[in-house]
Amino acid sequence: MPGPVPLESILARHPAGRRDALVPLLCDVQAERGWLVPEDVERIADHVGVAGDVAWNAIRVSGTFRFDPPGRCPVRVCVGTSCQVRGANATLAALESALDVLAGRTTKDGAFSLDAVACFGACSFAPVIEVGGQVRCGLHAAEVPRLLEELRARSVGAGGSRRTGRAV
Repeated sequence: MPGPVPLESILARHPAGRRDALVPLLCDVQAERGWLVPEDVERIADHVGVAGDVAWNAIRVSGTFRFDPPGRCPVRVCVGTSCQVRGANATLAALESALDVLAGRTTKDGAFSLDAVACFGACSFAPVIEVGGQVRCGLHAAEVPRLLEELRARSVGAGGSRRTGRAV
């Protein structure tokens, strides 16, 4: 399996000195590698002609970038307005608690990554989450334990292993 795409080859696809290329470039690096490497943020900022703190602020504000490899089962929670109104923040908090990980991070065993995203565009089905590429509508905080039990059973049934001593 080939290694990660070198940063320089990704940078070459974006014109140097174009401030408006900052977020698309960050997105491309994450799409190619699966996550951002903190050391590359300054290099990306330099390439597009912004200060490093501008790049870091863009990363913080967007909430879509990660600095850990994604888990085997990515879980993404919509926190757009419709989903928030219908309980997405409580669902996200329940997932963070049950997985013992904050949004934007991956569980220690690499089983799950948890991310908050701005919108899936399925507002009438709120709250919406995506689990392993499958969209689930109307999932509320009280249903999180059942969801995780189902995911763990599927993982064990598919030849995965269950870690003991901590919830994943």
